[in-house]
Amino acid sequence: MPKQERMAPILSNAIERKREEIDRGVYEPTDNSSLRPNKSYEVRDFLRTLRESQAPVQLVALIQRGTPLPDDVDFRLGIEPTITEYERQGAAAVGIWADSEFGFALEDVPTVRGTSRSSLLAMDFVIDEAQVVGLRARGADAILLITSMLPGNQLNDLYQSVIRKGMTPFVEVGNERDVSRALELNPAVIGIHNRDLHTMKIDLGITGRLIDRVPEGVQVISEGGFNSGEDVRRVQATVKGRPFAVLAGTSILQNEDLEGVARKVQELTLMDGCHE
Repeated sequence: MPKQERMAPILSNAIERKREEIDRGVYEPTDNSSLRPNKSYEVRDFLRTLRESQAPVQLVALIQRGTPLPDDVDFRLGIEPTITEYERQGAAAVGIWADSEFGFALEDVPTVRGTSRSSLLAMDFVIDEAQVVGLRARGADAILLITSMLPGNQLNDLYQSVIRKGMTPFVEVGNERDVSRALELNPAVIGIHNRDLHTMKIDLGITGRLIDRVPEGVQVISEGGFNSGEDVRRVQATVKGRPFAVLAGTSILQNEDLEGVARKVQELTLMDGCHE
C-alpha cells in the first residue's frame, strides 16, 4: 500500500477548527427566515452557468476579506456592490470563502446568494455532512471538496452528500495522486490548484501537467496565481487547446475601488481585448 502523503499544515489546522465548529452547531440552520424550509433556495446549476458564459474565459470570482495564505487581501468594498460588479463585467459564477480565516462568517453566504444572479460556489474546509447541509441551507449551489484532506471513503461520502442535495461537487486536486482519487468519483467538475499547500509556492504549470489526466468532458477550473490576463494566457499555452475556467479572488480584491475590480475581471476573462 502506498504511503499516504503528509497533510499540509493549513489543512490539518483547518480540520481541528472545523471539528470544533461542528461540535458547537455552527452549521445548523438558524432562526433567520432565509433558512426556513419554506424559504429554501432553488439550486442553480453551477456547471451550466459556466458553460453558458459568453466570456472568452469563464471566471469564478471569489469574495473574501482576508486569507491565511501568503497573499495580501484588504477587502473594504461591500459584498453587494462587489458581487454586482463581478457579474456586470462577465464573471460566470461567484464564490465565497465561508471560513473565518478568510474573513467571512457562514452567515455571509445568504447575503452573497441574495445578491448574485449566477451560481454560488461555497468554499470551505468540508469534512462532515453537517457542513454540506448547512451550506445548502444558506444558498450554496456548489461546494468545495479538497481531495487531499479527505482520506479513504470520506471523499466519496461527502461527494455523494453534495449530489443528494442537488448541488455540484467542486473536487479540488493538486497532484497526480489527487487526480486518480478524484476520477474514481466520475466528477463533472475538477479544480486544479496551482499552489503547493506545503510550500505555499505558486506554479501555473501545475494545471498544464495535470489536465492531460482529466478526461475530456470534465469541466476543469484552474485555481490560484492569476494576477493578470497574461497569467491566463500562460496557462492557455500549456493545455493544448483544452478549455478551462479560472477561479480568482485575491488579485481582484486587491483593488481599492469598483473601477479597479471591473478592470481586473475584464482582464482575467480576456474581455479587456474585446473592446477595441
